[in-house]
Amino acid sequence: MYRPYEGTNLSQRDFQLCGLVVPEEPATPATRGGRHRFASREDAMAEQHYQADMETIGKLFTAKALAIVGATPDLTKLGSSAIVAMHNLGYKGEIYAVNPRYNELMGHPCVASIAELPDHVEAAMLNIPAEAAIGAVEECARKGIRSIVLVAQGFGEAGEAGK
Repeated sequence: MYRPYEGTNLSQRDFQLCGLVVPEEPATPATRGGRHRFASREDAMAEQHYQADMETIGKLFTAKALAIVGATPDLTKLGSSAIVAMHNLGYKGEIYAVNPRYNELMGHPCVASIAELPDHVEAAMLNIPAEAAIGAVEECARKGIRSIVLVAQGFGEAGEAGK
């Protein structure tokens, strides 16, 4: 099982404090003939998606430079919690905030758009409304950012308008 906190100065507990659930031990599929067998195709697919999610989240902590899109100095909003969490977890890389209203946020440089980020940014956490999500992911792809964690509000939980 991929353990995103291995190779960092973080523990499983640190990840859980940020709201990231990382089980202590992976689910064990039955093994037959050297191949793993899951109870169902859905279980196998769920495990595959889980592994991909954990790898992406892990890349946030090992990236040399990280962008926080939708960052804000308002500590009551989700956009500030990503920067605070990265500080609390001892992230050692560069952090760039993305918000057109600021030049600096919590001691980090802030740019107006994803396109203005330096080329060496490897990962991004997007804390944005649902209607901006697809455009932001496409901008990250154009910029060469391949590891993205999307924290968006306003999809299905918002009712019919978000579906």
